[in-house]
Amino acid sequence: MISKIKTQNKTELWSGISVLAALFFMLFVYAPIELYCYNMGEFWFDLYVLVPIMVSCFLGGLLISAVASLLVFVFLPKLYRSVILPGLSIVFVCTYIQGNFLIGNLPPMDGSIPVWSDYAGGIVQSLILWAIVSLAVVVLYRKLKALKFAKAAGVGCICMLLMFAVTSVSVLLTTEGYKKKMDACSTTKDQYVFSEDKNFVILVLDSVDAGTFSKMMAENPEYKDIFQDFTYYENMMGAYSCTEVAVPHILSGVWYENEMPMKEYEVASYNNSPLLDAMAEAGYKLGMYEYEMPYEDENVFRFSNVLSRNSKVSSYVDLAKLEIKLVGIRYAPFPLKLKCVFNTDRFAALWQRGDEYPVFIAENKTFYERLLEAKISTVEEKCFKFIHIEGGHVPFRYDEDVNIIDGGTYRDNLKATMTITNEFLDKLKLAGVYDDTVIVIMADHGFDEDYGLVEGVEACEGRQNPIFLVKSLNEKHEMMVSQAPVSYDDIQRAFVDLLEGKSSSDIFDYKEDDERERRYIYYDFVYDEYMYEYTSEGHASDKDAMVFTGNEYIREK
Repeated sequence: MISKIKTQNKTELWSGISVLAALFFMLFVYAPIELYCYNMGEFWFDLYVLVPIMVSCFLGGLLISAVASLLVFVFLPKLYRSVILPGLSIVFVCTYIQGNFLIGNLPPMDGSIPVWSDYAGGIVQSLILWAIVSLAVVVLYRKLKALKFAKAAGVGCICMLLMFAVTSVSVLLTTEGYKKKMDACSTTKDQYVFSEDKNFVILVLDSVDAGTFSKMMAENPEYKDIFQDFTYYENMMGAYSCTEVAVPHILSGVWYENEMPMKEYEVASYNNSPLLDAMAEAGYKLGMYEYEMPYEDENVFRFSNVLSRNSKVSSYVDLAKLEIKLVGIRYAPFPLKLKCVFNTDRFAALWQRGDEYPVFIAENKTFYERLLEAKISTVEEKCFKFIHIEGGHVPFRYDEDVNIIDGGTYRDNLKATMTITNEFLDKLKLAGVYDDTVIVIMADHGFDEDYGLVEGVEACEGRQNPIFLVKSLNEKHEMMVSQAPVSYDDIQRAFVDLLEGKSSSDIFDYKEDDERERRYIYYDFVYDEYMYEYTSEGHASDKDAMVFTGNEYIREK
């Protein structure tokens, strides 16, 4: 074998290895770094966890493929020269173009199942790309002949590899992605520790829409029993269409108009929250059970459940697989993207802590299983808890008993959410802390069954009417429904009134017969640099009453 290598021109061999090096570096190093740096808030880990794993994939993949190329080069030189090298060049060029230029309409990574017929344009673009590049490479190969083609391919890929390396460094510096993440995370500590005196609990059920919830209550009268003692504000206008701004607004009451980076707004909302400040001043121990809270400031340690990360990866192999799939969503040809779609929440399942308090996980099944096993204990200190769980959010994968199923619907998820809520309230009642607890059950935003799975500009329509139910201290009555025209713009004052002991029916100044214009800001989480202001003088559930004011808030990139 060695003698055969010595007798052959090795330019073609090194060219093939150069193409492989550029391809694998792009997929296993450059792409993961870029995806991480521009989406840092989406990952619990930082580059100091990710890079060693992906560099290992790069080196391992390059070594295996280089050995395979060497064997083909030695024993099947004609095949290597006329098929393998041009083929690798086609794969590299097409993958590069696919991942950097044909990324305008990609399937979501939130667990929803893509309707692939909606991506017919992308599939056609992908097929045309591969056909044109293949034809161009074949023509170039025949024109230059094998040796000149190999030299051109080798030099070109070495230049591309250097470009990827320089760009990676540039991205790291401009986004500050090289910084280690703050040593903090939200855990389950004190989640089921309640006060013998007073408690204040806000349970946020993601994506639970008031319109759909009301219809389900009409069909299932037993749901009213779950919310006995509560006042249901059916005509509640939310503030934003998506979680990343909606939750900070709930905490702060400050409107966000794309005037600063979104992360800065999130941090400011946690640090300058009238709600949290009022609770702290009243002597409440604070608990923030929110998986995606920003860990950017030492103030997060004022929450009793926020501890040092003390984290480890439960499976490096599984983390590498998920990262490769994530890269594949951008770089794989469209027919192969189907194999790459997954719910990015699966990254959270690989996060483990090295002590007795697990990381808080928002997904319904995990929360419910921990709830069933939980035993409530009591302390003298007053307790505040903000708990945000998956609720009705996609994917639609739960039945009424919170089992994971195939082919679920939005209403199935809501049924599971009602089961969880009922169990949560029963726990408080059995522990004897229910009467001494202010309970707010709300959603960050609503969800429209008709528009909820549409891609593009209508993907987040119909989310302006989230549920909002309240029980104050020692309230005892049948569930009441209010049609007062209230808004998430009013809830900071309402929280203070609840803290001061007002009943749930008296926390808003507006009455059912009042006429009022309410504000709402719409945006799509995929295109969050564009926000649009709407107002409504009608019922919050009425999409047709939403009027675009003409105000657009566009964030500079």
